[in-house]
Amino acid sequence: MQFETLDNHHHKKNFDCGDIEINCYLQTMANQHHKKGVAKVHILTDGTSTIIG
Repeated sequence: MQFETLDNHHHKKNFDCGDIEINCYLQTMANQHHKKGVAKVHILTDGTSTIIG
């Protein structure tokens, strides 16, 4: 497992943390906010492009 900064290659659509609002934010807005500097989005991956947290 490793922490990474959110990027286009990360698989966001399959992410599910059990919280609908967080899932929707990560899947639809997080990348835009990160690129615009509104937020700095860090994710936990399994060493591939799969987001696990």
